[in-house]
Amino acid sequence: MPIFEIALITSAVAIVLGMVWLLLQRRTLTRQIESQRQEMQANQLAVYGMAKHLRGLQKAMNAQKVVDRQMDNVEELMSAGADAARLADELGVSRTEAEIIAHIRPLRSAGAGSRYR
Repeated sequence: MPIFEIALITSAVAIVLGMVWLLLQRRTLTRQIESQRQEMQANQLAVYGMAKHLRGLQKAMNAQKVVDRQMDNVEELMSAGADAARLADELGVSRTEAEIIAHIRPLRSAGAGSRYR
């Protein structure tokens, strides 16, 4: 067999092996890309869930701050001797609610462990 034919066969085998190797690499890369895509989707869902949870916590904290400010206002008004009418005006509550607050505040202040003493 002449050297030219041996070189041609060797080249053909090398090309075929190279093509097989490229196909295997392509399959491996395709699997890796799919795996990365699935992981990225999972991460996006996790981040979305955490953000939603944090927004809920933030709303709850803001609501608590509003309640704390209102309670501070009640304390100030009660310390200044405000009656039920003034409490209703200042706090934006009904007259009945203001009367209940005026009645309960002294009782709560006397209670042990109350946050708003």
